[in-house]
Amino acid sequence: MKCMTYYETEELITEKDYQKIFLLLQSSSQHTLEKKTDFIERYCFITSLEGLELPKYSICRKNQEVLYLEKKSLQENITWRECEKITLEEGRRMKEGDIRWMEKDARHLVRDFYLQMTINHLRFAFLETCQREQYRYQKKDWIIFYRNLQRIQRNYTIDCLPCELVQMCVLRARTMPRVLQGMLQGMEFSNEQPAFA
Repeated sequence: MKCMTYYETEELITEKDYQKIFLLLQSSSQHTLEKKTDFIERYCFITSLEGLELPKYSICRKNQEVLYLEKKSLQENITWRECEKITLEEGRRMKEGDIRWMEKDARHLVRDFYLQMTINHLRFAFLETCQREQYRYQKKDWIIFYRNLQRIQRNYTIDCLPCELVQMCVLRARTMPRVLQGMLQGMEFSNEQPAFA
């Protein structure tokens, strides 16, 4: 399992502001900017119970290739993100609610997701798709731009961002002492890049 902690700030900006920020990043960067562009599909799960503040669980697919289970939560203004690779078949079964096999899975995040699905009645609700551009501008910090954000539920597609707007996220890594990391269930931590970025 990959795990990362970071501070996250989100803002909607215009296409003109995006161009200004990109030029500013290029001119102020001491090193060459590291850029990644991906097409992201996120199968989101929600609870049917009222008033529960739960971590966000989703099955993510990057560029029609890499598939992983993701858990994202916010604690004390720090975003905690865990990811675990899964197969296409496992993703399909989770989405359809076929979950008994998950109870004794060797992967901690899969077992945790199983508990959330049974106790808190998590169910697949909708699919989100977007184009994502990531720029690493310092060793551990990223700026991410999302475009063409759509939500697909049943047979309806909703454009969540007008075409003239871009969603910008700034991620600033929050590192933990190695002793504390070792205590957290033998998880694999990555301070250099977001899990499955």
